[in-house]
Amino acid sequence: MQRNQQYLPPELDSLWLHTAPELRLKPIWPIEAERSDVVIIGAGITGLRAALELASQGLEVLVLEAGDVGWGASGRSGGQVNPIMRLGSKALEQGLGKPAATRLIKATIQSANEVFSVIKQHDIDCDAVQKGWLQVAHCASAAKALTELAHDWQAYGASVRCLSAAETQHLSGSAYYHAALLHEEAGHIQPLSYARGLARAAMAHGARIYTHNAVTAVKKQGPQAWTVQLGDTRIQAKTVLLCTNGYTSGVSPKSDKSYLPFTPIQLATEPLSTELYHAILPQEHTIADSRRLIFYGRKTADKRLVFGGLGKNIRSDRDYERIKREAVHIFPLLKNVKWEYQWGGNIAMTEDSLPHIHELDRGFLAALGCNGRGVAMGTVLGRVLAEKVLQGGDELDVPVTAVKTIKWHGFKKMMAPHVLPVLGCLDKMDK
Repeated sequence: MQRNQQYLPPELDSLWLHTAPELRLKPIWPIEAERSDVVIIGAGITGLRAALELASQGLEVLVLEAGDVGWGASGRSGGQVNPIMRLGSKALEQGLGKPAATRLIKATIQSANEVFSVIKQHDIDCDAVQKGWLQVAHCASAAKALTELAHDWQAYGASVRCLSAAETQHLSGSAYYHAALLHEEAGHIQPLSYARGLARAAMAHGARIYTHNAVTAVKKQGPQAWTVQLGDTRIQAKTVLLCTNGYTSGVSPKSDKSYLPFTPIQLATEPLSTELYHAILPQEHTIADSRRLIFYGRKTADKRLVFGGLGKNIRSDRDYERIKREAVHIFPLLKNVKWEYQWGGNIAMTEDSLPHIHELDRGFLAALGCNGRGVAMGTVLGRVLAEKVLQGGDELDVPVTAVKTIKWHGFKKMMAPHVLPVLGCLDKMDK
């Protein structure tokens, strides 16, 4: 039996790799199964949450991952748990219809609470802090738009309020921003620790996880009967869940072309002095601004600041230097601080800015498109996938839709990294 191990490019030396609790897995080969009720492709937050929910209901669950648990953006993000989308209710209703839009809005509003509930329920050690998120405006027109967004989502029960300039500057520790929204139920976690904790909880309920085993094909064998192929290994499954988000490639050609990958990158400082630690984000909020070329940050359990934005790729030194400069511009006290880690990973952005669940065929589901909200929305998507498998039905918190490929996908994917300077110029023109 030939082992299909895929040697993925190593991650950069992220802070999370150094601080996450170790996860002990069984030997990655051989795979001790020829069949399973459910095969999940991808051991990130979405796939692992689905595995946990399905295994806890007594189903045989097999998770296959080309890298390590949390290898993709699930273990490389900034770890912010943000419970709101960029779209207003009217845009959602136009795209989904009012009933589906209402379910999605309410699930999004509760998504941060859902994450922290899962953490508490399964005793996941991931430095969880639920003290809120500052969504700061970079200009007057952005402040107006954020105020309108807040009023819109408040009508659905969101715990969000508008801040004055004084409040914004006090809570951020920066004089740069003059208006913000405070999302009181948001927070932050150590994302790789969270992914490993979900894996540990899923395995405690009987799920089996095999890393460094890349799926090469999924083939239909009959009504709700599938073969998942890894090299010359074949696994039979009633249901297959594709949960690879910004790394979706090869298994479902239509899904591959339904999103565009973008690359958030971030850096971590050395441990900050007590004075500096308390001066920046003094109440441990996270922060993210309204620019197209977004910047975001949060503090960590070991007294560092993690600060990030979009980059051309995870090895773009020019973008890391740009982000360092912006961090010092926003927080001048960082001028002489050393930056000890830098890393990044791909996220999946959809054309409609919505999370997607697709029924590719009966018994073959895909979930992708967290649009930069992967910790919170990935957790929701995993649950909804499990509910679809267990209960069927269509009245789900995230609607099941047909796959729509992006027109001129190849060209747009190629050009995506090169539009970042244009976005930066547009941000500077905003008033």
